[in-house]
Amino acid sequence: RSGAKPNDVICVTGDLGGALMGLQSLEREKQVYLANPTMQPELDGKSYVVLRQLKPVARFDILHELADMGVVPTSMIDCSDGLSRDLGHILDASGVGAVLYEELIPVSKDATGLADALSSGEDFELIFILDPMQACALLVGSSLFQPVGEITAKAGGFSIIDKRGRRR
Repeated sequence: RSGAKPNDVICVTGDLGGALMGLQSLEREKQVYLANPTMQPELDGKSYVVLRQLKPVARFDILHELADMGVVPTSMIDCSDGLSRDLGHILDASGVGAVLYEELIPVSKDATGLADALSSGEDFELIFILDPMQACALLVGSSLFQPVGEITAKAGGFSIIDKRGRRR
């Protein structure tokens, strides 16, 4: 967690926020069941998000892929507490700041929005930081991960550039 440096590239795997939608779907169906135990669950079209919640899969495939390419991220963490909290662990350990770009964050199509991706956990994707040269070489044609921001000096804090270009 402690190797991130200014100008490094922040990357994430998969999509974020889907596990929260799975949890909310299951909680809703539980309330329906408690009100009427003869009702059957209505989970049509929810299998992806329900599985994201019930059977999260650790992204060992990415670890093997990076190792096969000879790439060693400067920092890495699993995204089990949400993008903002888990990235915050890297920022704290490395003594740096960050800027994320909203338009680049891979929000699950089932999530209700950016807030779900930033604050919800249990997606078990990876957040990793790459040296800019490695990032450029890896990102060409890769669909395994998505760049979402960059590491800055600690004085820059932690911010998000929204789709309108405003810093928050």
